[in-house]
Amino acid sequence: MTEFKQWISDSREQQRRHPERYVAFWASELTCDDTHVLMTRDQHETIRRECGAYEGTLPTGQYLGKMFLRGGCLCWFSISKNNPLTHVAIQARTIQIVDEEEGE
Repeated sequence: MTEFKQWISDSREQQRRHPERYVAFWASELTCDDTHVLMTRDQHETIRRECGAYEGTLPTGQYLGKMFLRGGCLCWFSISKNNPLTHVAIQARTIQIVDEEEGE
C-alpha cells in the first residue's frame, strides 16, 4: 500500500474512533464559506475541548479532516492541491461567534 493510501486508511480509522474531532462530524452544525466559519460559543468550547488549540505546534496525527483551533481560526488537515499524493495542506477559516438565537 502506498503511503498516501495508508494515510487515507489511517484517517478513516481515526475518524471512526473519534468523530467529534473531524470536520465531517461538524459539517451540518457549522456555517462555513471560503474565509469564515460561524459557530456559537458552546460549539467553540466543545471544539476546543475535543480538538485542542495549538498556537506554536501542530496536533499529533495529521489525519485528513482532523480539526484544531489556532489563533482565532478553525483549521483542519486536507489533501494538498499542488502535491495531492505527497503533501498535506491546512485549511483555515476565521471564527465568528454568533449568539444562540442568530445560529438557529
